[in-house]
Amino acid sequence: MGETSILHYLSLIIKILVSFIFLIMKKTHRPKIASDFLTRRLKSRQLIQKAQQHTQLLELVKSLSPENFRSHLVVAEQKQNILVLVADSPIWASRYRFSSPALLSKLKAQNYFFIKVIVSVSLYKQASLATSEKKKIERSPIPKKEAQALEAMAQNIENPALKAALLNLTKHSEK
Repeated sequence: MGETSILHYLSLIIKILVSFIFLIMKKTHRPKIASDFLTRRLKSRQLIQKAQQHTQLLELVKSLSPENFRSHLVVAEQKQNILVLVADSPIWASRYRFSSPALLSKLKAQNYFFIKVIVSVSLYKQASLATSEKKKIERSPIPKKEAQALEAMAQNIENPALKAALLNLTKHSEK
């Protein structure tokens, strides 16, 4: 999730909050106190600032990470003195865990002092990423000579499961 998606989610949250406020105003038929409105506006401003801080930290961590790692980091968050990273798959989470000492050193050079890094895996699959990485496996047919050898071998095997597997392989031969 890049900066645009975080801002998109924040704008959706703000729209929902505004709709909720108008709904409450319709049901109660009484004007809201100006301080309530300003307090809510201040909270939404704080929420936007927090999202911007998360985005800045995410971009910093990505810039300090190896180039092939960058697209696999989804979230970077600071919880007290702990850096929490979320990767898009278990493989990339492991790679970030392995490289976390080097990352901590680079962050220290940038005046960010974290005592440790916690890396977890995103619970949500990114559909576009998943579909773009899938490749169709093309199976080439088994040459006819090898298929005949497999069939002959299967006839001499007593184990029914192995025999069935070998005979199943022969079905994928050249015709």
